Amino acid sequence: MGKPVYFDYAATTPVRPEAREALRAAWGLAEALTEGAGASPLRLRAVEEREDGWTIFFRYQTQGLPVYFSDEGDALSVIITGGAITAFSYRCRAYTALEETAALLPPDMAQAIASLYPGAGLSIGYVDSGAGEMTAQWLAR
Repeated sequence: MGKPVYFDYAATTPVRPEAREALRAAWGLAEALTEGAGASPLRLRAVEEREDGWTIFFRYQTQGLPVYFSDEGDALSVIITGGAITAFSYRCRAYTALEETAALLPPDMAQAIASLYPGAGLSIGYVDSGAGEMTAQWLAR
């Protein structure tokens, strides 16, 4: 795998034109897939330069929190080779917020549990196991 390249639209550093075009094509595919299926919107996770092009990764986000899959895969990954989309993998999901809010462990307790995983950062997110409902939880990643 290549080195991830992260983009910030507000950045003052110029982005290579071929990366911009690859990102534009991937966003177009992401919009077509989600709008056509009534799925939740996707958010850009990373852009990875490959020897022959780019791989662009997207994830879902609901209620401002990222959604992770239990197998650690992405919601959408797009491979662009020679200026064209040559492959993609997509998990169609539609997330709906529930009225109730999740009860999270207190931060100090979550930090104590996370310390069992050296080098992992602690954040709040959702894990989609494919079973249906999700609740926000502390994640050591």
